[in-house]
Amino acid sequence: MLTSVPRGLVLDSDKDADTGATNLAKAIQDAVAPDAATVLKDAGFVAGYQRSWADADQAQHDVVFLYQFATPAGAARYVTSRVSELQSLNSQQLSPFPVLIAGAAALHNETATSSFGVVVSPKGVYVVEAVSTDASTLNQSLNAVALANAQLQRLP
Repeated sequence: MLTSVPRGLVLDSDKDADTGATNLAKAIQDAVAPDAATVLKDAGFVAGYQRSWADADQAQHDVVFLYQFATPAGAARYVTSRVSELQSLNSQQLSPFPVLIAGAAALHNETATSSFGVVVSPKGVYVVEAVSTDASTLNQSLNAVALANAQLQRLP
């Protein structure tokens, strides 16, 4: 699991950020979607870990979710489901953007007061979800890609 992020934010404590080791119940809670339990179980969720970083005023925030599934096919299925969940749960329109990571999907959104970028990518039995947010209108796509790549490089 990453210990630092490309844009140099400070690691949040697991206690303060509600991060750390993730079991099925925690993964369901964090997914928020009504069918999260079914999606995670059907994909063969095994275990996970989350980590969070932020700047001093919490205006910039990066989060990595690293989940392990029983099979690579389950991990790939979860990516498809997770991206659909993100699109349906967001009140703001998320736009896809191209990313040169095999099997990955990426979305972003900018409003008058914030910006958001996410990359969800499988690697073998793992799925990395990398989220970058900012209290500005600056597109977070590149930050999300850099974050995803940094975590993916650490996986076998």
